[in-house]
Amino acid sequence: MAKAMKVLLINPPRSPHNKILEAAPAKAKPFIHKKLIGPPLGLLTVASALKDHDVELLETKGEYDLNPDAPELEILVQEYLEKFNPGMVGVTFIASEFNAGIKIFETVKKYNPSILTVAGGLHATLCPDDFRDHFTDMVIPGYSAHVSMKDVVDAMESKKSLSDIGGLLILKDNQWVAAKTAPRTCNPAKQNYIMPDRTLINRWLQTYIVGKAKGPATYLFTSLGCPYRCSFCSIWPQFKGEYFQREVESVIDELKTLDAYEVVRFADANT
Repeated sequence: MAKAMKVLLINPPRSPHNKILEAAPAKAKPFIHKKLIGPPLGLLTVASALKDHDVELLETKGEYDLNPDAPELEILVQEYLEKFNPGMVGVTFIASEFNAGIKIFETVKKYNPSILTVAGGLHATLCPDDFRDHFTDMVIPGYSAHVSMKDVVDAMESKKSLSDIGGLLILKDNQWVAAKTAPRTCNPAKQNYIMPDRTLINRWLQTYIVGKAKGPATYLFTSLGCPYRCSFCSIWPQFKGEYFQREVESVIDELKTLDAYEVVRFADANT
Protein backbone atom coordinates (compact mmCIF):
# COMPACT_ATOMS: atom_id res chain seq x y z
CA MET A 1 0.00 0.00 0.00
CA ALA A 2 1.28 3.46 -0.91
CA LYS A 3 2.30 5.72 1.95
CA ALA A 4 -0.41 8.22 2.91
CA MET A 5 0.45 11.82 2.09
CA LYS A 6 0.20 14.41 4.83
CA VAL A 7 -1.48 17.64 3.71
CA LEU A 8 -1.11 20.94 5.58
CA LEU A 9 -3.72 23.57 4.68
CA ILE A 10 -2.90 27.16 5.67
CA ASN A 11 -5.16 30.20 5.84
CA PRO A 12 -2.76 33.17 5.49
CA PRO A 13 -2.83 36.23 7.76
CA ARG A 14 -4.64 39.41 6.86
CA SER A 15 -2.90 42.36 5.28
CA PRO A 16 -1.86 44.87 7.97
CA HIS A 17 -3.45 47.61 5.85
CA ASN A 18 -7.20 48.34 5.91
CA LYS A 19 -7.68 50.65 2.94
CA ILE A 20 -11.45 50.82 3.42
CA LEU A 21 -10.94 52.11 6.95
CA GLU A 22 -8.14 54.46 5.92
CA ALA A 23 -10.17 56.03 3.10
CA ALA A 24 -13.48 56.29 4.95
CA PRO A 25 -14.82 59.67 6.13
CA ALA A 26 -14.40 60.32 9.84
CA LYS A 27 -18.13 59.83 10.50
CA ALA A 28 -18.07 56.39 8.87
CA LYS A 29 -14.98 54.99 10.59
CA PRO A 30 -16.79 53.82 13.77
CA PHE A 31 -19.10 51.62 11.66
CA ILE A 32 -16.36 49.82 9.71
CA HIS A 33 -15.31 46.43 11.01
CA LYS A 34 -11.68 46.52 12.09
CA LYS A 35 -11.76 42.76 12.60
CA LEU A 36 -14.10 40.82 10.35
CA ILE A 37 -12.84 37.28 10.07
CA GLY A 38 -14.85 34.25 9.06
CA PRO A 39 -13.89 30.58 8.99
CA PRO A 40 -11.95 29.58 5.84
CA LEU A 41 -14.77 27.58 4.29
CA GLY A 42 -12.82 26.84 1.11
CA LEU A 43 -9.99 25.17 2.99
CA LEU A 44 -12.45 23.39 5.28
CA THR A 45 -14.24 22.02 2.20
CA VAL A 46 -10.93 20.77 0.82
CA ALA A 47 -10.28 19.15 4.20
CA SER A 48 -13.65 17.39 3.98
CA ALA A 49 -12.80 16.11 0.51
CA LEU A 50 -9.55 14.73 1.97
CA LYS A 51 -11.18 13.17 5.03
CA ASP A 52 -9.61 9.78 4.27
CA HIS A 53 -6.13 11.34 4.30
CA ASP A 54 -3.95 12.92 6.98
CA VAL A 55 -4.90 16.62 7.00
CA GLU A 56 -3.89 19.44 9.34
CA LEU A 57 -5.04 23.08 9.27
CA LEU A 58 -3.13 26.18 10.36
CA GLU A 59 -5.40 29.19 10.88
CA THR A 60 -2.89 32.03 11.04
CA LYS A 61 -5.63 34.61 11.52
CA GLY A 62 -6.16 33.13 14.97
CA GLU A 63 -2.71 31.71 15.67
CA TYR A 64 -0.78 34.75 14.37
CA ASP A 65 -2.92 37.82 13.56
CA LEU A 66 -4.79 37.99 16.85
CA ASN A 67 -2.14 36.40 19.06
CA PRO A 68 0.14 39.07 20.55
CA ASP A 69 2.56 36.36 21.71
CA ALA A 70 2.89 34.72 18.30
CA PRO A 71 6.35 34.29 16.78
CA GLU A 72 7.19 35.67 13.35
CA LEU A 73 5.11 34.11 10.57
CA GLU A 74 8.08 32.21 9.14
CA ILE A 75 8.87 30.69 12.55
CA LEU A 76 5.23 29.73 13.14
CA VAL A 77 4.98 28.00 9.75
CA GLN A 78 8.29 26.20 10.27
CA GLU A 79 7.10 24.93 13.66
CA TYR A 80 4.05 23.38 11.97
CA LEU A 81 6.23 21.91 9.22
CA GLU A 82 8.53 20.31 11.78
CA LYS A 83 5.63 18.98 13.83
CA PHE A 84 3.48 17.66 10.97
CA ASN A 85 6.05 16.90 8.24
CA PRO A 86 3.63 17.33 5.29
CA GLY A 87 4.22 16.21 1.73
CA MET A 88 1.93 18.95 0.43
CA VAL A 89 1.05 22.47 1.60
CA GLY A 90 -2.05 24.22 0.25
CA VAL A 91 -2.73 27.93 0.73
CA THR A 92 -5.86 29.88 -0.22
CA PHE A 93 -5.29 33.32 -1.74
CA ILE A 94 -7.13 36.61 -2.05
CA ALA A 95 -5.32 39.66 -3.43
CA SER A 96 -4.80 41.44 -0.11
CA GLU A 97 -3.21 38.34 1.42
CA PHE A 98 -1.04 37.44 -1.59
CA ASN A 99 2.28 38.59 -0.11
CA ALA A 100 1.70 36.71 3.15
CA GLY A 101 0.72 33.56 1.26
CA ILE A 102 3.84 33.70 -0.89
CA LYS A 103 5.95 34.20 2.24
CA ILE A 104 4.43 30.96 3.55
CA PHE A 105 5.38 29.12 0.36
CA GLU A 106 8.91 30.57 0.53
CA THR A 107 9.23 29.29 4.10
CA VAL A 108 8.02 25.85 2.99
CA LYS A 109 10.54 25.62 0.16
CA LYS A 110 13.41 26.79 2.38
CA TYR A 111 12.47 24.12 4.90
CA ASN A 112 12.11 21.32 2.34
CA PRO A 113 12.12 22.00 -1.43
CA SER A 114 10.47 18.64 -2.12
CA ILE A 115 7.19 19.63 -0.41
CA LEU A 116 4.54 20.27 -3.07
CA THR A 117 3.08 23.78 -2.79
CA VAL A 118 -0.45 24.28 -4.12
CA ALA A 119 -2.27 27.61 -4.51
CA GLY A 120 -6.05 27.94 -4.64
CA GLY A 121 -8.72 30.51 -3.95
CA LEU A 122 -10.00 33.59 -5.73
CA HIS A 123 -6.68 35.21 -6.62
CA ALA A 124 -5.18 31.94 -7.84
CA THR A 125 -8.24 31.44 -10.04
CA LEU A 126 -8.27 34.89 -11.63
CA CYS A 127 -4.54 35.71 -11.69
CA PRO A 128 -2.53 32.46 -11.93
CA ASP A 129 0.40 34.19 -13.63
CA ASP A 130 1.09 36.08 -10.41
CA PHE A 131 2.33 32.80 -8.96
CA ARG A 132 5.18 32.12 -11.37
CA ASP A 133 8.66 32.37 -9.80
CA HIS A 134 7.04 32.49 -6.39
CA PHE A 135 7.73 29.11 -4.84
CA THR A 136 4.45 27.68 -6.18
CA ASP A 137 4.41 24.24 -7.81
CA MET A 138 0.76 24.07 -8.78
CA VAL A 139 -2.39 26.18 -9.06
CA ILE A 140 -5.83 24.62 -8.72
CA PRO A 141 -8.24 27.29 -9.96
CA GLY A 142 -12.00 27.44 -9.85
CA TYR A 143 -14.87 26.23 -7.74
CA SER A 144 -14.03 22.53 -8.13
CA ALA A 145 -10.70 22.83 -6.30
CA HIS A 146 -11.82 20.42 -3.58
CA VAL A 147 -12.52 17.80 -6.26
CA SER A 148 -9.21 18.36 -8.07
CA MET A 149 -7.25 18.48 -4.81
CA LYS A 150 -8.45 15.01 -3.85
CA ASP A 151 -7.49 13.75 -7.30
CA VAL A 152 -4.01 15.23 -6.85
CA VAL A 153 -3.48 13.66 -3.43
CA ASP A 154 -4.76 10.29 -4.65
CA ALA A 155 -2.41 10.45 -7.65
CA MET A 156 0.57 11.45 -5.52
CA GLU A 157 -0.05 8.62 -3.08
CA SER A 158 -0.30 6.05 -5.87
CA LYS A 159 2.59 7.66 -7.80
CA LYS A 160 0.46 8.31 -10.88
CA SER A 161 0.92 11.16 -13.34
CA LEU A 162 -0.73 14.49 -12.56
CA SER A 163 -1.03 15.38 -16.24
CA ASP A 164 -4.33 13.50 -16.56
CA ILE A 165 -6.09 15.45 -13.79
CA GLY A 166 -8.30 18.10 -15.34
CA GLY A 167 -8.26 21.62 -13.96
CA LEU A 168 -4.64 21.75 -12.80
CA LEU A 169 -1.96 24.25 -13.73
CA ILE A 170 1.52 22.81 -13.22
CA LEU A 171 4.67 24.96 -13.39
CA LYS A 172 7.11 23.82 -16.08
CA ASP A 173 9.96 25.99 -17.37
CA ASN A 174 8.45 29.02 -15.67
CA GLN A 175 5.14 28.57 -17.51
CA TRP A 176 1.83 27.22 -16.32
CA VAL A 177 0.92 24.09 -18.24
CA ALA A 178 -2.69 22.93 -18.15
CA ALA A 179 -3.49 19.28 -17.64
CA LYS A 180 -4.20 17.30 -20.79
CA THR A 181 -7.76 16.47 -19.82
CA ALA A 182 -10.65 18.89 -19.37
CA PRO A 183 -11.78 19.77 -15.85
CA ARG A 184 -14.35 17.41 -14.43
CA THR A 185 -17.95 18.61 -14.68
CA CYS A 186 -18.88 19.85 -11.24
CA ASN A 187 -21.93 21.31 -9.53
CA PRO A 188 -20.52 22.65 -6.24
CA ALA A 189 -23.97 23.36 -4.80
CA LYS A 190 -25.64 20.00 -5.42
CA GLN A 191 -24.02 16.63 -6.11
CA ASN A 192 -20.49 17.98 -5.58
CA TYR A 193 -21.28 20.02 -2.48
CA ILE A 194 -19.25 18.93 0.53
CA MET A 195 -19.99 20.32 3.97
CA PRO A 196 -16.95 22.17 5.38
CA ASP A 197 -15.22 20.36 8.24
CA ARG A 198 -15.48 23.06 10.90
CA THR A 199 -14.08 20.75 13.59
CA LEU A 200 -10.61 21.68 12.36
CA ILE A 201 -11.04 25.25 13.64
CA ASN A 202 -12.46 24.53 17.09
CA ARG A 203 -9.32 25.81 18.82
CA TRP A 204 -9.65 29.17 17.06
CA LEU A 205 -13.39 29.81 17.49
CA GLN A 206 -12.78 33.04 19.40
CA THR A 207 -11.12 34.39 16.25
CA TYR A 208 -14.53 34.61 14.61
CA ILE A 209 -16.34 36.81 17.16
CA VAL A 210 -17.64 39.93 15.40
CA GLY A 211 -18.46 43.17 17.17
CA LYS A 212 -20.21 42.70 20.52
CA ALA A 213 -21.49 39.20 19.83
CA LYS A 214 -21.03 36.74 22.70
CA GLY A 215 -19.94 33.89 20.48
CA PRO A 216 -18.29 33.22 17.12
CA ALA A 217 -19.81 33.77 13.69
CA THR A 218 -19.65 31.60 10.61
CA TYR A 219 -20.64 32.00 6.99
CA LEU A 220 -23.08 29.72 5.23
CA PHE A 221 -23.69 29.73 1.48
CA THR A 222 -27.02 28.76 -0.05
CA SER A 223 -25.82 29.63 -3.55
CA LEU A 224 -22.60 30.19 -5.46
CA GLY A 225 -21.76 32.35 -8.44
CA CYS A 226 -23.85 34.96 -10.22
CA PRO A 227 -25.68 35.07 -13.58
CA TYR A 228 -24.85 38.74 -14.22
CA ARG A 229 -21.73 40.35 -15.71
CA CYS A 230 -20.96 43.47 -13.67
CA SER A 231 -17.64 44.90 -14.86
CA PHE A 232 -16.39 45.65 -11.34
CA CYS A 233 -17.10 42.21 -9.87
CA SER A 234 -14.80 39.20 -9.44
CA ILE A 235 -17.50 36.68 -8.55
CA TRP A 236 -18.93 35.82 -11.96
CA PRO A 237 -15.46 35.31 -13.57
CA GLN A 238 -14.57 32.97 -10.72
CA PHE A 239 -17.61 30.82 -11.55
CA LYS A 240 -17.48 31.44 -15.32
CA GLY A 241 -20.88 33.12 -15.24
CA GLU A 242 -22.65 30.12 -13.74
CA TYR A 243 -25.06 30.26 -10.81
CA PHE A 244 -25.55 27.32 -8.46
CA GLN A 245 -28.25 26.90 -5.80
CA ARG A 246 -28.16 24.39 -2.96
CA GLU A 247 -31.09 22.21 -1.98
CA VAL A 248 -33.09 23.44 1.03
CA GLU A 249 -32.50 20.15 2.86
CA SER A 250 -28.75 20.54 2.42
CA VAL A 251 -28.82 24.01 3.98
CA ILE A 252 -30.93 22.78 6.91
CA ASP A 253 -28.56 19.85 7.50
CA GLU A 254 -25.63 22.26 7.70
CA LEU A 255 -27.47 24.63 10.03
CA LYS A 256 -27.99 21.72 12.43
CA THR A 257 -24.22 21.41 12.80
CA LEU A 258 -23.64 25.04 13.81
CA ASP A 259 -24.61 25.05 17.50
CA ALA A 260 -21.15 26.36 18.42
CA TYR A 261 -21.79 29.60 16.51
CA GLU A 262 -23.66 32.57 17.93
CA VAL A 263 -24.11 34.15 14.51
CA VAL A 264 -24.69 32.52 11.12
CA ARG A 265 -24.11 34.91 8.23
CA PHE A 266 -25.87 33.94 5.00
CA ALA A 267 -23.29 35.09 2.47
CA ASP A 268 -24.43 34.29 -1.03
CA ALA A 269 -21.61 35.91 -3.01
CA ASN A 270 -23.30 39.32 -3.11
CA THR A 271 -26.03 38.10 -5.46
